[in-house]
Amino acid sequence: MRILSRYVLKQLIAPFTFAVTALTLLMLLDQLAKQFHKLVGKGLGARVIFEVFFYSIPFILAVIIPMAVLVAVLYAFNRLAADNEIAAMKASGVSLARIAAPVVLAATLVGAGMVWFNDTVLPDANYRLASLRVSIGRKQPTFALQERRVNEVIERRLFLQAAHIDNATSQLENVTIWDERDPERSRTIYADSGSMAFNEAQTDLYLTLFDGKILETRESSPETLTEVWFGKNDIRISEVGNELNRDLSRYRSDRELPIDSMMAQVREAKVEAQRVEDVSRAMAMAATSRRLGGLAPEEAELAPADTAGPVAEAWKTGRRLEVPSSAYNSFRANAIQLQRHRETANRFEVEIWKKFTIPAACIVFVLIGVPVAVRFRRGGVGLVVGVSLAVFCLYYVALIGGEKLADRRLLSPALAMWSPNILFGLIGITGFFQARRAGG
Repeated sequence: MRILSRYVLKQLIAPFTFAVTALTLLMLLDQLAKQFHKLVGKGLGARVIFEVFFYSIPFILAVIIPMAVLVAVLYAFNRLAADNEIAAMKASGVSLARIAAPVVLAATLVGAGMVWFNDTVLPDANYRLASLRVSIGRKQPTFALQERRVNEVIERRLFLQAAHIDNATSQLENVTIWDERDPERSRTIYADSGSMAFNEAQTDLYLTLFDGKILETRESSPETLTEVWFGKNDIRISEVGNELNRDLSRYRSDRELPIDSMMAQVREAKVEAQRVEDVSRAMAMAATSRRLGGLAPEEAELAPADTAGPVAEAWKTGRRLEVPSSAYNSFRANAIQLQRHRETANRFEVEIWKKFTIPAACIVFVLIGVPVAVRFRRGGVGLVVGVSLAVFCLYYVALIGGEKLADRRLLSPALAMWSPNILFGLIGITGFFQARRAGG
């Protein structure tokens, strides 16, 4: 049986490797198409562009490895069935479940490796990729200016608009500049044409403008407008840089954190939600007690004596709520805080479970792929492509749908994330039973 197990597993290596490589390249090409306009014209080096796609690979692998498992299982078992090798194994008394057992074990090991990968490699790669994209977005080279739009060269202080920008030569046509860098004066510059260049240090932007005029007003005499015509005017903008400033100090999102960090975030959010609930309860009790005259002022001061901090303050606040609108606003503010904390906890719990459910899909796809490939043994490549696409689409639609339901707190995060695996797993097990009844 060991020989049989090794033989079956050997049939999976080539299609699995091909599927991983092909799907990774396809998704990288998709990323290239999406990111091309954000990278071109930024003056980025080849190393930076390589890093963008290098840090995209872990996320791609986390998604496509279960896909590759299904492709490999469909291809290998369909070929074994087409060559009557499955029939020969069954004739020797080996059931289809026994043939698939080493594949399920291998898929379990792959899934376990993915859990480790998703918890250690993927969060850091996502964080570095997001940080790199933020840094690229902040990079302000001359080519990043967009024609026929007001470009904010220096935040809230200098704006530039040009009817045409030649990215190859950095030439400008029909230029308008609004210069508010000097708090004592405001200038508007019009020019027929111009050019742009950075200094060697890539820190200062130099504009050379031709055939235009400068309109200037001063803070001391706003009623006076000065108009100066020029044939050539050189402007230095020293607060613009063309360097890529890498910043790894930004806040990490839920997809950029390992499991233990997200669990800490969940606990913190639940503690905050409980605190808001306690505060709202104390306010409601105090306000109701005052309206009904149930507690004297002396008793009110003693009522929250077994608690402290926000709850005690909430009790005092509730005792002061006389106007209905004030009471409504206070409870409404608490309700918004409570909802926000619960949504935060749910969001992180969803991401935690996703790190387990997507790897578990490797096992589920084996359960689906084996009976389908054996039953339709003449399907060939068409079967592999068609079934793979159908299962991928349905599975990820179910996964995204579950995530949305969990975010809206209609389902618990655990149930929402495990539901697709449970559903597809039952379908796969049913397929095995049908194959067994057919002689498997």
